[in-house]
Amino acid sequence: MSGHELNDVDFISSTHEAELIITWFQKHGINDLLLICGASLGAHVAAEILQKQRTFAQYAMIESLKAYQYKGIILKLFSYIGNKVIKKCASTKGYMDGTYNQKYASDDAKCTINNMSKKTLENIMIESGNYQIKQQETKIFAETMILYGSKEKKECKSNTEILQKQIEKCTIVEIPKYRHGELAIGNPYKHLEYLKKLISQGSI
Repeated sequence: MSGHELNDVDFISSTHEAELIITWFQKHGINDLLLICGASLGAHVAAEILQKQRTFAQYAMIESLKAYQYKGIILKLFSYIGNKVIKKCASTKGYMDGTYNQKYASDDAKCTINNMSKKTLENIMIESGNYQIKQQETKIFAETMILYGSKEKKECKSNTEILQKQIEKCTIVEIPKYRHGELAIGNPYKHLEYLKKLISQGSI
């Protein structure tokens, strides 16, 4: 994803990121994907792709489709403070380690955050604080599973319900005691089990 690697390309928005991904696949003549996945910010991007290209993939797994719906000065404050907090967390020894079940994952996340530009972090905070799934009548064909933790249900509920209505076949999974993005980040093996069930059985 733009802004997440050691390059000079900033993350702009989920909509822009979705357009870049779709264009890349079209340029390389790839038109029949088995699966698209996304968690947290990646969930926003995956949702945007599915809305723009309703036959993009056979299956979709989306985790933590969250947004706070901040506006105006509150959104600006959220972006400014969030930028500072994320940088501080990533640079504080041992602070983020409990979020990950493998040390290499924690080290990788810290490296990525510490190398993000100020502009990328600001745009991510704005996206996180004000993302809203677009309303549309066109149905998405990918068989989809949308997951969120019980500890984040309120923030995810609105976007999840809007997207669910746009999908031909959609399963909603609430994971007890889980927080934002904790499945993919904190328990990748359980994440993989959900993924296997989706593809092998067609549903949960």
